[in-house]
Amino acid sequence: MELRSKILVVDDSPATIIAVRSLLGKKYRLREATTGEGALDIADSFAPDLILLDIMMPGIDGYEVCRRVRANRRLSHTKVIMVSAATEVSGRLESYEAGADDYLTKPFNAEELLAKVKVHLRLKSVEELDQLKSDVLELLYRETQTPLNGVIEATELLASFDSMDGDERKMFATIANKNALRLHQLFEQVIHLCSLKAGAFEFHLDRNELAAIVQDAVSQANEHARKQDIRILQKLGEPVTLLLSSELGHPVNRGGRRATSARGPFREVDAEIPGQWAIGRSVHTCSESVRRLGRN
Repeated sequence: MELRSKILVVDDSPATIIAVRSLLGKKYRLREATTGEGALDIADSFAPDLILLDIMMPGIDGYEVCRRVRANRRLSHTKVIMVSAATEVSGRLESYEAGADDYLTKPFNAEELLAKVKVHLRLKSVEELDQLKSDVLELLYRETQTPLNGVIEATELLASFDSMDGDERKMFATIANKNALRLHQLFEQVIHLCSLKAGAFEFHLDRNELAAIVQDAVSQANEHARKQDIRILQKLGEPVTLLLSSELGHPVNRGGRRATSARGPFREVDAEIPGQWAIGRSVHTCSESVRRLGRN
């Protein structure tokens, strides 16, 4: 299934929304809002790739919506195109100062709108790829130091002492092998992450049991947690099924709760899965917390 880019259309004019829907609805996943407050609520859960944002609306205007979008770290790469009937340069400048990426005047030309949307979605992908490269390089630098030192020190000791008995040689060879395997696993994960970002995998939405996801994350971290005297506790209630909507792509809670916690002598991490629309973020938080415990 092709994952289409997500666009949030914000305008208090039904005619404008209908026009944009007719132009973009077949190629992109659209959500619509008629107020600034409604746009912010939708943006937080929908995480759009691009926002077409009207300036003059009831309640908070487009400038303030844009500023709040820019303050949301989750939307840091979201592109914002301001839309207005005003043609004054001052309006464009204020839009850019608020954090907008581009400006479009009403009534807009269909070809211009399509071109701007295409360009900014491509720019967003490039920016995300650059960020991924930076994150991967930082990860490699940070996570390879310890296993590399383990391999180097163990092999240096093996090469330095001719009189070392068999048990000692086996011990240092085991240390080198263990650290080499850690490096191999790390690089496999990095390659997998880059492949995901590059779109090398095809995803199919399906029903999933939330408990199995949590249990899998916990089982992956248990061995590392035990070594640091950290005990991971799971509290499982009624079954919860994740329904991934083909239209929205968001998990929907159909009842029940799941909670997991990790406790140790110096740290405590708890993550509880709340109600509708929050499951996806909670599972991610829980899994990341557990994985961090395994690394620390």
